[in-house]
Amino acid sequence: MNLRNSNCKYLAKICLIALFAGLFLNSDVKSQEFLHGYGADYHFYADEHLTEDFYGAVPAVHYNARFAFKEVGDAGTFTIGANPALGFNFSYNTAYGSNTGLMFHFPILLEYNWGLGAYQDAYEAGGYFVGIGGEYNFNNYFGGSTENLRHQIGPTFTAGFRFRTFTVGTIRVMYSPKLGNDRYQALRLSYEILIGE
Repeated sequence: MNLRNSNCKYLAKICLIALFAGLFLNSDVKSQEFLHGYGADYHFYADEHLTEDFYGAVPAVHYNARFAFKEVGDAGTFTIGANPALGFNFSYNTAYGSNTGLMFHFPILLEYNWGLGAYQDAYEAGGYFVGIGGEYNFNNYFGGSTENLRHQIGPTFTAGFRFRTFTVGTIRVMYSPKLGNDRYQALRLSYEILIGE
């Protein structure tokens, strides 16, 4: 079985489902809004590709772009969007010592949003969201005499809440499960500021 082709087919299915939702679930013109923001992340990951106790932490920055295509009740929306992040990492494992490298994470997410941040000019004091999607995750590690390039395509899950400060702040958690022995799982924690709120 070609794992790369299987992963590409999985991501294509996610994109088709999201496209179907956008085309056929839409009925509220006023809910069609573009929402975006930027923020900082910390990515944690663990895998068994190098050693059984390989782990790392990656600080990153991200940009989040969402399109609200369906209203749900008075304060809810469905959105589809992308949340790419770019960062540099420092990691450590018992076999190779310290490593540094480049990380790129590109998830495509279908989310249900309620309250603050679900649409432009929301009046609620707070809000929350949950979502599912597909991702591309790239890591390039350099350590000592070794160089290791890894990337994967797979599912990801997200949830978080929004609150008012001087603007609208967002706390997000994103989890990517480990789907094979040569894969890695990742946890992404984000703080984001919405633009235009």
